[in-house]
Amino acid sequence: MAVKIRLKRIGKKRTPHYRIVVMDARAKRDGRAIEEIGIYNPKTEPSFIRVESDETTYNLHILLRFEMEQAMLGNDLSVDDVPAAWNERMKKYLGLTPPDDAKGCLQDVHWSHGSFGYFPTYSLGSFYAAQFYAFANQAIPDLNDHIRKGNTTSLLQWLRNQVHNKGRRFTSEQLCQEICGETLNIEYFISYLLDKYKDIYKF
Repeated sequence: MAVKIRLKRIGKKRTPHYRIVVMDARAKRDGRAIEEIGIYNPKTEPSFIRVESDETTYNLHILLRFEMEQAMLGNDLSVDDVPAAWNERMKKYLGLTPPDDAKGCLQDVHWSHGSFGYFPTYSLGSFYAAQFYAFANQAIPDLNDHIRKGNTTSLLQWLRNQVHNKGRRFTSEQLCQEICGETLNIEYFISYLLDKYKDIYKF
């Protein structure tokens, strides 16, 4: 059975958001979904919780954690002072003050099992993805139109040829150089955000 990934609109009239669903390719647009695989909110709003944040603010959550890890490992921040330091940075970066530690410094499991230095890999994944997609877009005519129609075949083939078949033969930087002719460049991620949100917010 051939399937497609589609967006099903939910939410109020002027505040749309969407369920990301997998459907039989033959089904009507408003037909029954096989599985719901995510939520997409095209507008942005700061969140207390990292995993509920949007892509414009997510990396600020990562920055907050990385700064605190550096401070703790450098003996510049004691464990007792973590809640206050967390709240201070949340206010600085996101304009929010957590009502309790459950929505603040205790929301992640990483530190409790010793995964220090792990958070930045989430941001790196986003940055590499934006750069790779920019080059896939150059290589595949009308790629964005394919994606809009739920057709990911051309992108998957490009990824298999350019990324997946390399396995672990290269480091991330080497792979990026191999695919893009340059190492990681944050400008691709910034351009992605600007191109997407300028249409939503009309700036």
